[in-house]
Amino acid sequence: MSEYDLRVMEPEPAAAPAPPEKHVVLALENVSKRFCRDLKRSLFYGVQDIAREVVGISQHAENLRKDEFWAVQNVNLELRSGDALGIVGINGCGKTTLMRIVAGLIKPTTGRVAVRGRLAPLLALGAGFNPILTGRENIFANMSILGLTYEEIQDRFESVVEFSEIGYAIDAPVQTYSSGMTARLGFACAINTQPDILLLDEVLAVGDMNFRRKCLERLFEMRSTGMSLIMVHHSPGILLSIAETALYLRKGLVVDSGDVGVVIQQYERDLVKDMPSSAPVDQPAGEEEIIVTSDAELIDVMVEADVPNAMTSGKDASIRAHFKVHRPISQLNFTAMVYRLPSLESMKKDEKRDQVLKMVSRRDGGSISKVEPGEYEVRIDLPAVGLRDGIYQVGLKLSCPPRKVLAMRSSISFLVSSEDISLGEYHQRRTWTVTSRDGRQLHTEKFLNTLEGADDLLDLEHKD
Repeated sequence: MSEYDLRVMEPEPAAAPAPPEKHVVLALENVSKRFCRDLKRSLFYGVQDIAREVVGISQHAENLRKDEFWAVQNVNLELRSGDALGIVGINGCGKTTLMRIVAGLIKPTTGRVAVRGRLAPLLALGAGFNPILTGRENIFANMSILGLTYEEIQDRFESVVEFSEIGYAIDAPVQTYSSGMTARLGFACAINTQPDILLLDEVLAVGDMNFRRKCLERLFEMRSTGMSLIMVHHSPGILLSIAETALYLRKGLVVDSGDVGVVIQQYERDLVKDMPSSAPVDQPAGEEEIIVTSDAELIDVMVEADVPNAMTSGKDASIRAHFKVHRPISQLNFTAMVYRLPSLESMKKDEKRDQVLKMVSRRDGGSISKVEPGEYEVRIDLPAVGLRDGIYQVGLKLSCPPRKVLAMRSSISFLVSSEDISLGEYHQRRTWTVTSRDGRQLHTEKFLNTLEGADDLLDLEHKD
């Protein structure tokens, strides 16, 4: 036999199966919705519009009448099977209005909404529950509204009760339930309809931590089976882990759309621009934020990085300040304090900023002796900034022994963002390497949207 005849031909590897083609399950075309601020006038406009529809007269919907305003305007989007979309924006920007339009709860003034498949809206946990009916009766009533038959509800009833963990009170009136119990029951009903599209409007912001963890785990599981999702949430960590794309609304208009990380960064930058640069959130009683004495004064405090008033975790930045000294000082010390501010979405008068970093020059070798009157500049270089995502402010203080404050001033607010999700109190630039005992390096990779990710995200959300 020839050499050729003795060869064993290895079969060619089978081609990898092509991923299933994603089809459009939701489409919005030029969707707008207007409301009227005056109730009586709104009722009159409603009757007028109905009468026009009956007789077939055009309503000229693009024009605003007295006391009317656009809640959302000219929104276009497509959602494909298995995709997840996050919606961000400050309160009152039109997020909930848009979700209600998608859910079919309100009719758009102009535009078209096309839905393909079963849609389950979860815009308020427990909404639609009758407080007089028992939990059992509300399960049947709620899930029938979501499109299930009596037989289908019976088949899934035990799953709803098991997930909600309220079996001990299933035959008690819902008005006797706590808000957490009502939340668990509402979420359990929605997810057990096995929808093609699930709408979530801030529903993961309620309930205890164990319930939120359970909800996140179920969402990850349902996403892996091809369910589409639209979520409104103010936690960047949650949105970055679940959604691939995002929509940024501002005063009813779409400001930005696309990759979720890019959109969230734009949204946070706008939050910083809108934040007042005057006094911080928590001025200590009896102490003014700007202190000027006859000895010295701080003219300004600035944060410098690649982008004005913004830092990126893991990259270099600096703090600069100009100050004047009015008389000779034997020893001049600097103290820089970095504060994390509450987010604009949850900011209240009684909320306080948190001091996350304090840097003292006399401990770092940065104090100076025998300072003569004149103008000076102090600069603090920060290699590889370790702050995690959020909005911050820097306060700088000039002092001399014995603990005498000469001047104090704060910077304007600035944004810190990261190119990846960093969990904890600070961002740490890192590289993972795994080697075998014989020194061979193993391949490492990211695994996103796993069930275990729920615990990490809840830890981050809890720290906020």
